[in-house]
Amino acid sequence: MPAMFALGDKVIGDPQVATFAAFGSFAMLLLVDFGGPMAEPLQAQAALGVTGGVFACMATLASQTAWLVAVAMAVVGFGVIFAAVVSSVLAGATTALLVAFILPVSLAAPASAVPDRLAGWAMAGGAALVAIVLLWPAPARDRLRGAAAAACRALASHLRAGVTYLLSSMDEPFALDRDHAAAQSDHAVEALRNTFLAMPYRPTGLSTPARTTVRLVDELNWLNTPLSFSRGSTAAVSTARR
Repeated sequence: MPAMFALGDKVIGDPQVATFAAFGSFAMLLLVDFGGPMAEPLQAQAALGVTGGVFACMATLASQTAWLVAVAMAVVGFGVIFAAVVSSVLAGATTALLVAFILPVSLAAPASAVPDRLAGWAMAGGAALVAIVLLWPAPARDRLRGAAAAACRALASHLRAGVTYLLSSMDEPFALDRDHAAAQSDHAVEALRNTFLAMPYRPTGLSTPARTTVRLVDELNWLNTPLSFSRGSTAAVSTARR
């Protein structure tokens, strides 16, 4: 942000460029957090830059009339917040989008100021893309995903072993396989639960992967409960038969 402001003010010598370059870089680098592989945040950041540029043009044209400012702000604000309900990516960029409209609409300027403001926002967008590629650290691997995958495989093995045991008329060799698979699934689910509880920062982001991972942990814990209960019931029936 200071570098963008210095570039616009000292090098280019335009206050409008400096202001929008500084606040644009602040909005696009600090107020958003797009996750996923490198291509996804780059696409989302580029879309944010284009949308912010459109907002800057619209807001500047409306900034000289008070009633038009109020109406435009109400419409854009409602649209941005409502869109956040539909998409988790838009939810993560809500504040940045609002800044892109609030800043130009609150600084009254004629239509001739649009190119300077758009240039400043474009500088910020370019700086944000460069920062994502060169400066931002690679996303850390989610430990919960590996533990959840292991739990899914163990529970699947448990289900297969249980079905095989029932189809075999509860023969003793298949009971041993079922008990072994059940012990492995219990261990895998317990390891998943411990990994989740031991994390200092749990995945509470608005992105779809983060929300899905948290939901998956709950679902796997729930699934293991009736499986353990059914194993005990089946064992009781087998003992009674013997």
